[in-house]
Amino acid sequence: SGLTSYAYQKAGVTIPRMSLDQFRAARPVDPNALRPGDLVFFATSPGVHHVGLMVDPERFVHASTSKRKVGLTRLHTPYWNLRYLGAGTYLD
Repeated sequence: SGLTSYAYQKAGVTIPRMSLDQFRAARPVDPNALRPGDLVFFATSPGVHHVGLMVDPERFVHASTSKRKVGLTRLHTPYWNLRYLGAGTYLD
């Protein structure tokens, strides 16, 4: 969530800091209409939420808390599909 709030801040948009708050406050986006800059949200374990930033229609960038690295990942994989909560945006 730090990565997404930082990216939006650099674009001049203030969003909540925590991923669950980002999810709740974002304008919902249809998963079939994702654009660069949209956020994708996941439940990675009970009570733990993860967020990524779409860079194109198929991939998102996110910061792994376990590996402490930023990575580029395909959205439509079994791991992420199983944990997908939804998508949202703060962009026009």
